Amino acid sequence: MVASHVFEDALSHFEPERCASASHNKTAESGLSGHDDIAGVRVCGDIRRMRLTKLHPELRALTGQVGDNLSDLAPVSGSFCHTIRAEIGARGEQGADAFEFEVCSPEWLEAELNSYPILHGGRRLITKRFNPVEVEEYVRKRLLHASGPDWETVVARLGQWLRWEFENYES
Repeated sequence: MVASHVFEDALSHFEPERCASASHNKTAESGLSGHDDIAGVRVCGDIRRMRLTKLHPELRALTGQVGDNLSDLAPVSGSFCHTIRAEIGARGEQGADAFEFEVCSPEWLEAELNSYPILHGGRRLITKRFNPVEVEEYVRKRLLHASGPDWETVVARLGQWLRWEFENYES
């Protein structure tokens, strides 16, 4: 899902001072001249802009853990703890990764604390009443602060309050 990997090799060999001269036609050690195209992007003209570009996460879907519509989750008050699944991708790109978090009530936490002396708060949102519109607004606001230069940075920022589907994945 990460488009930035296409440019990693070019960035590692990028020499801004060599691009300053429009007459530079000599091939660099990397095999790239100041006028080569990489995936349709002019090396000297666009590489500096790419380094400044940020990926902005975008909410694609918000459902219950097994695809339930949020408005179908019950109960909405009293004791509840709903696992929510957010499909999030980079704005302007295809695909999305799955992230999960819980929305719990103070009553549910109280009941859990009666069974366990300590609870990890981690990736839980606490609210007195489950309101799908408010949950979605909260998620969208948090996404505004999770932009980064690459998808790994975005995921790290989201990981502060969401469980990523590949969190413990080892290749």
